[in-house]
Amino acid sequence: MKERFTQLLDQFLAATASTKITLVLSMTMILAVVGVSGWYANRPDFVEHFSGLSAAQSASYKTALAEAGIPFKSSPPPAPYSIWVDSSDAIAAEAQVARGGYQLENKGIQTSSGGAQSAFLSAGERELMMSKREWQECEKLLETLDSVERATVVGSKRQRSPFRRDTPPTISVTLGLRYGTTLNSSEARNVATLVRSRFNVPIENITILDESGVLLHDGDSMTNGPNTGDLFEQKRRFENEAERKANQQLRLALGPGLASVTVSSDWIFDETESIKEGALSGQPTYNSKTTEETKLPNGAGVGGAAGVSSNVTQDFGVKNAGVGGGANSSPTAKKSSSTVTRSEVGRETEHRISRAPKIQRLSVALVVDQSVPADKLEDLNKMVKAAVGFVSDRDVYHSLQIALASVERDTEGNPVPLVVLEPVAAPNEYVELLLTHGVELFAGLAFVFVLLKTLRSTSNKQDGGAAQEGNLGGFGPDGESEHLSETELELLARVQIEELVRTKPERVSEILAQWAAEETATTGANK
Repeated sequence: MKERFTQLLDQFLAATASTKITLVLSMTMILAVVGVSGWYANRPDFVEHFSGLSAAQSASYKTALAEAGIPFKSSPPPAPYSIWVDSSDAIAAEAQVARGGYQLENKGIQTSSGGAQSAFLSAGERELMMSKREWQECEKLLETLDSVERATVVGSKRQRSPFRRDTPPTISVTLGLRYGTTLNSSEARNVATLVRSRFNVPIENITILDESGVLLHDGDSMTNGPNTGDLFEQKRRFENEAERKANQQLRLALGPGLASVTVSSDWIFDETESIKEGALSGQPTYNSKTTEETKLPNGAGVGGAAGVSSNVTQDFGVKNAGVGGGANSSPTAKKSSSTVTRSEVGRETEHRISRAPKIQRLSVALVVDQSVPADKLEDLNKMVKAAVGFVSDRDVYHSLQIALASVERDTEGNPVPLVVLEPVAAPNEYVELLLTHGVELFAGLAFVFVLLKTLRSTSNKQDGGAAQEGNLGGFGPDGESEHLSETELELLARVQIEELVRTKPERVSEILAQWAAEETATTGANK
């Protein structure tokens, strides 16, 4: 290795000035690239490793990382928090958090808890403990939802009395939503349905809010019908959908920016109830007859004062001895009958309750650019009416054709067609590699170029020396030449010796050792 280094040093010293400058600049550039690369590689590469953390979780995680000496960065308040660590310390951060990080709070029914201390609790404390476990079980259930990060459930005590019906408890729910998510009325109603099923309480006894204080579900609104927010949300969705369909048809027919539709609607949100009775059509008629018979007595059987006959039987004085019968004592009676005929037809009763809102009036406004031909306006009006569901007896329609300010025009007032931009192709992966590592690649190519140039110059020198050695064919056995002078021979001898030392140093060592042995032998013989 030392000989190789010495050889390279000799080649550098024997090189020309331009070669030396090129080598020095190349080595300087390579060292600069290596230094910058090392500095950039030693910089911390922070990546997001923990996300969606609460305040308690973030504090515990940061404490665990700080105790282990792991660099980290944390997002500013409010929650949820995120923690970034160096990519090289990701595994160590995971291990440290698992070893001493945040421990989740035990929620729900714990089978390992209890013991002798529970024997000293009162009945009210036991009931409260059981209720709290039920609340925590519901919290765990709600936290399984994608949009819910944490939940808090609290309920009132069920009122029981032997003298009146039990009063169901009321449930209050507070939801901590994940960052960037919201709950619409339908999703909040689904959460209320989960809570209702969990505690078996009426849905009107459930109230749901988020941590910002926004009311998501009110139990009274379920009893008294939809709340105002739901009604306006339905109105807004209908108008947006109607405008979207109409404007989409206009863009397909005219192009973008030449026409626009605006829809406004008035709704009736009253709950209607109707009862209808009538005969069944196409049903047969049923006839019914009723006959009644009545027997009337011919006269009173017993004479006497008024009211006496009512106190005795009808045959008194006829069968008894000593009482003479009279003319009015005959047992015969008169009979009368009556027949009533009734015609009955099948009847139906319809009881209908409608809670669906109805459109009271629809107002549609169409604005068209003046560049659209007038003969197309009638077709455009029909198309817009069909798209929004226009009813002529109920709704209002207006159309206007003016020069729209949003349309770019040329000098003659005609709209300038929009330039459709072609999609930009994704950059080539090799181009990205060149842009990312261009400096390193350039430095490597420069080093290879200088190395090849140096080797080529050395090869040329060797070829020149070989050519000079070939020119020595005129030397005789006595070492004299007819073509070269004494000075040239001395220089040529030096070149040959240097070449021999460079190429075959072991041969030089043998020659010197042999020469020293001969010199020693000659000196001893002379003595």
